[in-house]
Amino acid sequence: MRRRNFKETFRNLDGWVKKLHVSLGVYFLGIFLYLFKTAVIPLTASGKWRGIADILAVGFYLSGAITLFGISFFRNYNF
Repeated sequence: MRRRNFKETFRNLDGWVKKLHVSLGVYFLGIFLYLFKTAVIPLTASGKWRGIADILAVGFYLSGAITLFGISFFRNYNF
């Protein structure tokens, strides 16, 4: 009976996962830039924030996108 070589399968899968991490990091960076341009700058310029909760919610969401972008590169390229 022939045995499967799981090390080779996982090695190939690992390469695919690394590419996926980088592409998702770039995707989240695009979301960050879009939201910053269309939401944060206009709301700040016109002074239409509804309160501190809005500022905190948008700020934490956008900081999470920056963090995920950085993690995707550090995890894959070991800088």
